[in-house]
Amino acid sequence: AAAKATPGTLMALFFDVDSDATPLVAKPRRSVWTPLALVGAAAGLCTLLGAPTIGLLLLSAKGGNRPVSIQVFGESACPDTRDFFLGPLPIAVAALGDAAQVEYVGFGNAYYDTWAGSVPAPSGCNSSAACRYNATTRDSFFNACGAGSKHPPSSCFEGSPRCQHGASECLANRVQACAEMSAPFAACYFAALDGKTPSLGAWKAGSPPEDILAVGKKCAATVGLKWRKVESCINGTRGDELVEAAAARTPTHAGVPYVLVDGKELKETDDAAAIVRAVCAAVPGGGPAVCNAVPFKLPPRTEEERQRAEQER
Repeated sequence: AAAKATPGTLMALFFDVDSDATPLVAKPRRSVWTPLALVGAAAGLCTLLGAPTIGLLLLSAKGGNRPVSIQVFGESACPDTRDFFLGPLPIAVAALGDAAQVEYVGFGNAYYDTWAGSVPAPSGCNSSAACRYNATTRDSFFNACGAGSKHPPSSCFEGSPRCQHGASECLANRVQACAEMSAPFAACYFAALDGKTPSLGAWKAGSPPEDILAVGKKCAATVGLKWRKVESCINGTRGDELVEAAAARTPTHAGVPYVLVDGKELKETDDAAAIVRAVCAAVPGGGPAVCNAVPFKLPPRTEEERQRAEQER
């Protein structure tokens, strides 16, 4: 059985991020996940043993087959994105090994505040209703400006991002962008959302900027990124460029997490087995042993957990 340890200790032991190896660029870093507090069983199946699964390890794919891409489009203050990122996703990728590769893009349901239909969000708001968020405006924005749009107008990225959960989420998205959309950094940020992991600090939708930046600084130290470099990006035009790049990479979608496996939408984002099946279907030659094993499922969320998630939106 895996030894118990705090999430912070586990991340410090297992993260392998060299901030000098790759310069800050608009292209998100691609990462393969190694969950912590998991143990492998027969045929590569995994069983969750304890603390939140937040560990990742940057790896290169082995062998001749290219890894199957799992693209996760989400936003920093979304409880559903967090639950997917720290729950079924790492469990599935642990079972799949080097057959899968994860890429995170954190713009989510945002749009720019100059886009038709956008209205100012009240200061300190923290939910779709309180922030006067408009899903129709989101759809119009991504149809014209998101991934796959053939002739995006020059007005796409004028103004500032307008986020579903308010200005605090926009700042957290920007922090993640300036951390190169590093999956380890994003996992750390999600682990701190709503104070789920006190050792990492705490923030939530509606938090003041100092709380969001304090978590960013803690997560940078935890995963081995240089905070001064990230902070300089946040405060400069580089941050604008990276957020714009994340917006342009995000396809039209109905909600987040929006997940593409080998370019095809994954509908069952609460089920690790669904991720495994989707990856196995895309692997040439049948894939790893888990592709021939009995599917596994995560236990469904309790009614209390579902209600709490609804209240957090």
